[in-house]
Amino acid sequence: MISLFTGIGGFDLAAYTLGWDILFQSEIDEFCLQVLDKCFPNVPKYGNIYEINAKEYRGNVDVVVGGFPCQPFSNAGLQQGAEDPRFLWPPMYRVIQECRPTWVIAENVLGLISNADGVVFEQVCTDLESEGYEVQPFIIPAAGKDSFQERKRVWIVACLDSKRSETDKVTQREHFKAFRQTKKQLPNSAYFESWVQSVRYYSELDGVVYGISDWMDRTHALGNAIDPRIAYELLLILDYLEG
Repeated sequence: MISLFTGIGGFDLAAYTLGWDILFQSEIDEFCLQVLDKCFPNVPKYGNIYEINAKEYRGNVDVVVGGFPCQPFSNAGLQQGAEDPRFLWPPMYRVIQECRPTWVIAENVLGLISNADGVVFEQVCTDLESEGYEVQPFIIPAAGKDSFQERKRVWIVACLDSKRSETDKVTQREHFKAFRQTKKQLPNSAYFESWVQSVRYYSELDGVVYGISDWMDRTHALGNAIDPRIAYELLLILDYLEG
């Protein structure tokens, strides 16, 4: 797996729980990089996504994941969409073009669908389809995995048709049917439990710093993070389909 806009490693925690090999992580936030260095010390780190050359990984990548920055589409921002300099789908798309993974999972806020009457959302889907992917978006709330907040998010799942062999009897339609119908329970994992408990703890505190180091960095990182329990559900199905 290649992890883009890694943050504090929501996708990566899910992949690690499944025993996946993370080829590299891409993140520029200094505090998030400290978290990644601590939790994933042996995974190569890249900073600026514009400087990544993913061609060397072509043929060796099963999945590219990334929650590209949501600020251009968030209700808390100006919703400038593709005009916002933080709109980083184009460089993520370039990485996908260069390494051509079998699967792509992209995540963003619900505003991605409504922004500019859906033009940006359509661009993301059309870009992937132009590269030979069949695309299926899902709206999945974190509350669906017992989160204390609703946190609706758009998860865009894409499968590359040309990667499938003639002997594989599982069609793309059946792949996405599995996404809709398969329901798996999370493993008894201390990693997930500790992550969820830490989010709960910080969410219950007010704006006062109670001797907590890196207060703003931590809350910012947690606020931007994806819920690894949702990522785990999606990666678990890929693991099943490709296993």
